[in-house]
Amino acid sequence: MDIMSQHSQKTPLSSAKQTATATKKKAETPRDLRKRNKRLEESRNFQREKNQQKSLKIKASGGKIDDLTESRNMWKSRSNESEYQITQLHEQIEIKESLLKEKDQLLETQTKLLKTERQLRLREIEERDKQINELKKKLMK
Repeated sequence: MDIMSQHSQKTPLSSAKQTATATKKKAETPRDLRKRNKRLEESRNFQREKNQQKSLKIKASGGKIDDLTESRNMWKSRSNESEYQITQLHEQIEIKESLLKEKDQLLETQTKLLKTERQLRLREIEERDKQINELKKKLMK
């Protein structure tokens, strides 16, 4: 079979289908129209219900969003307060550390001073001991 013969065979079938559909449209009875109308109404009602459910879902989500936003804002403010307190504590720590360093330095200087005083006293004692020993030697002679 060539292409032309295939085309010629398809054409009568196509036209037969078209006439059958055209006769169906013309031959719709009131009963058929009522059935079709009922199906369309059911479909429309189903779509309305579906849309209403989506609408309720969206409204419920809106409430959740508001709650979440409020909760987030509350946590954010608490976080900011905590950060402020943390910075305050860090500042206090720095101040106390500097005071501690100053006290450490003061203690260090005091210990150095005490060591030097002790060494001086020890030298004095040694010198006195030497003098005493010398005097004893002189007296013993």
